[in-house]
Amino acid sequence: MPPKGRVLVDLGKLSNLEVGLGEVSRRFGEELGRQLDAGAAADLAVDLLVPPAFHRGFGREARTRKIQAHHRLLPVGGEYDIWHELHQDSSLRPASKRSRLLLTIHDLNFLYEKEPAKARRRLQKIQEKVDRATLVIAISQFTANEVRAHLHLKGRPVEVIPNGVPDVSSAPSLRPAFLPEGRPFLFTVCHLTAKKNVHVLLDLARLVPDRLFVLAGDRDTPYGRMLAGRVEDERIANVLLPGKVSDEEKSWLHQNAEGFLFPSLFEGFGLPVVEAMSCGKPVFASRCTALPEVAGDGGFFFETFDPAGMERTLREGLAAFRADPDGCAGRARRNAGRFRWDTTVRRYLDLYRRLAGLPVAIARTGEA
Repeated sequence: MPPKGRVLVDLGKLSNLEVGLGEVSRRFGEELGRQLDAGAAADLAVDLLVPPAFHRGFGREARTRKIQAHHRLLPVGGEYDIWHELHQDSSLRPASKRSRLLLTIHDLNFLYEKEPAKARRRLQKIQEKVDRATLVIAISQFTANEVRAHLHLKGRPVEVIPNGVPDVSSAPSLRPAFLPEGRPFLFTVCHLTAKKNVHVLLDLARLVPDRLFVLAGDRDTPYGRMLAGRVEDERIANVLLPGKVSDEEKSWLHQNAEGFLFPSLFEGFGLPVVEAMSCGKPVFASRCTALPEVAGDGGFFFETFDPAGMERTLREGLAAFRADPDGCAGRARRNAGRFRWDTTVRRYLDLYRRLAGLPVAIARTGEA
């Protein structure tokens, strides 16, 4: 039997499933396990480096290795041809000098969020990883352009492989108990931090009293507490801040909302946008960072965060959707179909083979 390419995938961000990187790590690991079990990569031996609580659930063929406390200080042992760092902020590193590093960069948003000294230090840490990497992957063309602008690649290629997004339209769902009956509602879900720009939706809600605004996400953040304080102090009666919602509740809200709102300022991708589009829903997003690229022709875009301008975009978009529901929903679903986990994982498996010097499968028709 010919030798297999040895691959280790760092899924350390599984420890926080409430944020996008945790969700990406979970979905990537699950789909990778499915494809390995189906025999899609008999020429590869894949280990998943996971937090101790996640050592099961990735199929038969993907072996899991638990992240130990000493791995924060000492390198992870084992001989691997490929070390895939699925996110740029991992503190883990391989012991073997022969491992080729495949580095996936999700965003460089900290350049705009952090004070300059902190941003420079963080950028330097990523630069050190780029210096060790054989290949850099960006999850959007926007992120790829940011990488080229702010990091010294020294001839290293940057390839774009978008994240996959599950089709939420058929996912198990549960109507949230907090939602009153009989009122149309608009929905957003995110980790409630300042960069998500959710506070502009409070001003918008005042101008759209005929609809509920369901703004889901962890309220136990300084920004979340600020939003809750404003809703109470200003008596904004048509805004609900339910906090975290379950996967089933989130699916129901996506499936039944009149539209999805996402005025975020900084996104390397925008997973919730694609989830909403998979349900054929109109998405109203900012034109910031990667969102126009990800929302494509299925999105409506806020040209301003002035409440009156946002209201105009919202009402015009909802009217356009009502005028051609099949056409608009079809465009949204087709756009969401560009981002499939099975395609994403197949592309990474081909990269593993390429970097390990193994034959690469011929691309399937229709795949990028």
